[in-house]
Amino acid sequence: NFGRDAQVRINTAPVVEIKVVLGFSVPEAQAVADYREKNGAIKSFDQLLKIDGVDAKKAEAGKAKMAF
Repeated sequence: NFGRDAQVRINTAPVVEIKVVLGFSVPEAQAVADYREKNGAIKSFDQLLKIDGVDAKKAEAGKAKMAF
């Protein structure tokens, strides 16, 4: 279960959780999932920002809800 106040475990969260809790678009959330599948665990917020297709402003807005 997840909701708007939940912590999002970036490395295990499904696309829908990233979308709903962090406010990412479907393509942005999918980019995160695709990246971690291809490259392994995302270890930091800075690494997340380097993912092609992730909006830095949306990521910054949801930073407090992310767990790596």
